[in-house]
Amino acid sequence: MADAQTALQPLAEFLVTNLVDHPEGVRISLAERYGVTTFEVDVADGDLGQVIGRRGRVANALRQTMKAAGQKAGCKVSLEILS
Repeated sequence: MADAQTALQPLAEFLVTNLVDHPEGVRISLAERYGVTTFEVDVADGDLGQVIGRRGRVANALRQTMKAAGQKAGCKVSLEILS
Protein backbone atom coordinates (compact mmCIF):
# COMPACT_ATOMS: atom_id res chain seq x y z
CA MET A 1 0.00 0.00 0.00
CA ALA A 2 2.81 2.43 0.84
CA ASP A 3 4.39 1.79 -2.56
CA ALA A 4 1.17 2.78 -4.30
CA GLN A 5 0.96 5.97 -2.25
CA THR A 6 4.50 7.03 -3.03
CA ALA A 7 3.96 6.14 -6.68
CA LEU A 8 0.98 8.53 -6.81
CA GLN A 9 2.84 11.51 -5.32
CA PRO A 10 4.76 12.25 -8.56
CA LEU A 11 1.42 12.24 -10.42
CA ALA A 12 -0.02 14.82 -8.02
CA GLU A 13 3.13 16.95 -8.31
CA PHE A 14 3.05 16.75 -12.10
CA LEU A 15 -0.60 17.76 -12.34
CA VAL A 16 -0.38 20.68 -9.94
CA THR A 17 2.99 22.10 -11.03
CA ASN A 18 1.80 22.27 -14.64
CA LEU A 19 -1.23 24.32 -13.64
CA VAL A 20 0.51 27.10 -11.71
CA ASP A 21 2.73 30.03 -12.63
CA HIS A 22 5.15 29.40 -9.74
CA PRO A 23 5.88 25.64 -9.65
CA GLU A 24 8.62 26.16 -7.06
CA GLY A 25 5.90 27.18 -4.59
CA VAL A 26 4.07 23.85 -4.80
CA ARG A 27 4.25 21.67 -1.69
CA ILE A 28 2.52 18.29 -1.51
CA SER A 29 2.45 16.29 1.69
CA LEU A 30 0.86 12.97 2.55
CA ALA A 31 -1.47 12.34 5.45
CA GLU A 32 -3.07 9.04 6.39
CA ARG A 33 -6.54 9.34 7.94
CA TYR A 34 -8.98 6.48 8.49
CA GLY A 35 -7.35 4.34 5.81
CA VAL A 36 -7.46 7.10 3.20
CA THR A 37 -4.28 8.69 1.89
CA THR A 38 -4.77 12.44 1.60
CA PHE A 39 -2.53 14.50 -0.63
CA GLU A 40 -2.41 17.98 0.89
CA VAL A 41 -1.56 20.54 -1.79
CA ASP A 42 -0.17 23.94 -0.85
CA VAL A 43 0.58 26.53 -3.55
CA ALA A 44 1.65 30.17 -3.66
CA ASP A 45 -1.13 32.66 -2.92
CA GLY A 46 -1.30 33.90 -6.50
CA ASP A 47 -1.71 30.37 -7.86
CA LEU A 48 -4.57 29.27 -5.63
CA GLY A 49 -7.22 30.39 -8.12
CA GLN A 50 -5.60 28.41 -10.93
CA VAL A 51 -5.64 25.22 -8.89
CA ILE A 52 -9.25 25.68 -7.76
CA GLY A 53 -10.59 26.95 -11.08
CA ARG A 54 -13.95 28.47 -11.85
CA ARG A 55 -16.62 27.03 -9.57
CA GLY A 56 -14.04 24.50 -8.38
CA ARG A 57 -13.95 22.60 -11.66
CA VAL A 58 -10.17 22.23 -11.79
CA ALA A 59 -10.05 21.12 -8.15
CA ASN A 60 -12.77 18.54 -8.80
CA ALA A 61 -10.93 17.25 -11.86
CA LEU A 62 -7.73 16.90 -9.82
CA ARG A 63 -9.60 15.00 -7.11
CA GLN A 64 -11.26 12.67 -9.61
CA THR A 65 -7.98 11.98 -11.39
CA MET A 66 -6.19 11.15 -8.14
CA LYS A 67 -9.10 9.01 -6.94
CA ALA A 68 -9.07 7.01 -10.19
CA ALA A 69 -5.31 6.54 -10.03
CA GLY A 70 -5.65 5.42 -6.42
CA GLN A 71 -8.32 2.87 -7.32
CA LYS A 72 -6.09 1.49 -10.03
CA ALA A 73 -3.21 1.24 -7.54
CA GLY A 74 -5.46 -0.40 -4.96
CA CYS A 75 -5.70 2.33 -2.33
CA LYS A 76 -8.14 5.05 -1.31
CA VAL A 77 -6.91 8.53 -2.15
CA SER A 78 -8.19 12.06 -1.68
CA LEU A 79 -6.75 15.45 -2.55
CA GLU A 80 -7.11 18.51 -0.34
CA ILE A 81 -6.13 22.03 -1.37
CA LEU A 82 -4.81 24.10 1.52
CA SER A 83 -5.28 27.84 1.50
